[in-house]
Amino acid sequence: MQVPEGYRALAEGQARILYIDSKMAVDDDNKIEKGKSKKNANEVNENPGAVFYNPVQEFNRDFSIMAINQYSEMLRESKELKKKEFKGIKVLEALSATGLRSVRYIKEIPLI
Repeated sequence: MQVPEGYRALAEGQARILYIDSKMAVDDDNKIEKGKSKKNANEVNENPGAVFYNPVQEFNRDFSIMAINQYSEMLRESKELKKKEFKGIKVLEALSATGLRSVRYIKEIPLI
């Protein structure tokens, strides 16, 4: 992935997204500048225009992908047993911040 100047690439699972590097630049104390003050990096969602990405939730995203994959496969098998057409599943990803989870869903869940 070619990363334009001023951006940083974030890779998780099969997804790759870009975000503005300056919006996520943290100092040695894990603080981000906000005007004349600094905020904890985990409060970055309060900074207008900043990307909210919580790396601690990577396990949650991994787990939700595994669970949806398993559910969709079970649903597909059930439809086949009943001789019904299976067109896949639909997922509503509400309240997304970076959209990373949605990108991962599209890339990692074949039956969506």
